[in-house]
Amino acid sequence: DRRARGGHRRGDGGVLRRPYDVTCHHLPTLMGFEARRLSETPPLSRNLGKDAFGPPMGEDRYAPARTSTKPGPPIAIYRSYSASMDEGWLRYFCDRRGFAYESYVDADMRSRLVDRDERGRPALRPDGPRVLVLPDLTRAELDGGPSAKTMPPEFRGGLGPDGRKAVRDFVLAGGSLIAIKDATAWTIDLFDLPLRNTVLEASTEDGPFHIPGAALRILDPDSRAPMSVARDGWPRLGPAGTAVLFTTNSKAFATTAAPADVRAAAAPQVLYRYAETDRLALGGYVSGGATIAGRAAVTRSNVGAGSVVLFGFVPYFRYQTQAAFPLLEAALADRR
Repeated sequence: DRRARGGHRRGDGGVLRRPYDVTCHHLPTLMGFEARRLSETPPLSRNLGKDAFGPPMGEDRYAPARTSTKPGPPIAIYRSYSASMDEGWLRYFCDRRGFAYESYVDADMRSRLVDRDERGRPALRPDGPRVLVLPDLTRAELDGGPSAKTMPPEFRGGLGPDGRKAVRDFVLAGGSLIAIKDATAWTIDLFDLPLRNTVLEASTEDGPFHIPGAALRILDPDSRAPMSVARDGWPRLGPAGTAVLFTTNSKAFATTAAPADVRAAAAPQVLYRYAETDRLALGGYVSGGATIAGRAAVTRSNVGAGSVVLFGFVPYFRYQTQAAFPLLEAALADRR
């Protein structure tokens, strides 16, 4: 089989066949711990009971039960009828990490995010969420949902214009919106945020841009940068930073000139940025890394009375990237 299935394979003539999927599965890097070689093999446990191989699924020591949740505002996770594996992993993350949430389908998004006062102004519902998370979904999946060829009428249409307005009103009224990876493009458009995705500007000068799944280093923003911010409640990473998994269609952000009529969106703040080119790659296949080096990886914008947090990567990717878990946990608990 001459097709590339991952790894650094070479075909006829020694030409590198670019991998198409994740190329870094180094657990110490993705989980944020140091691995050391032992001089002697540790003895194997002879206890083959239920605890022989660690706590069973759903009972690990790091994840309280959903009834014993972490403090924080009520959370809604958008569940599109265009089924998303990423949305399932996001729910799994919340289950395992102790965050209570409710799944909101299209009708919920249109009717259960905000109320209206006597003047018709949006207000957060007393029993509604304060945090809304959009998993990794494209514009087409968010706006349009499934096509007529795949679903009956009651499941078509996506968020539509009414859903877009409800999400916007939710944030303006004081809600916190968290958008993951592909959902960031839809969110930038919805709020006219002065941000652009630099991956779309990739040049061939540094080689074709291609990062199908590699561990990259992210860092705290340079304190001298105009977009830096003091991040109360967000982890400080230190000089070594931490690892995130950058996969196909992950994003890197830079500021743009603000649109002429931006009433709600303030200048975005960089919470974390990708490292410089010579420190960027921690493991896996990286081509054209200069395109994203030094760019923003996670941003936060004050919009109306609420906020918008954009993750250019998936911080809970397949529940493997535990080094990045504290970043999403901070976003879910952010009350500002």
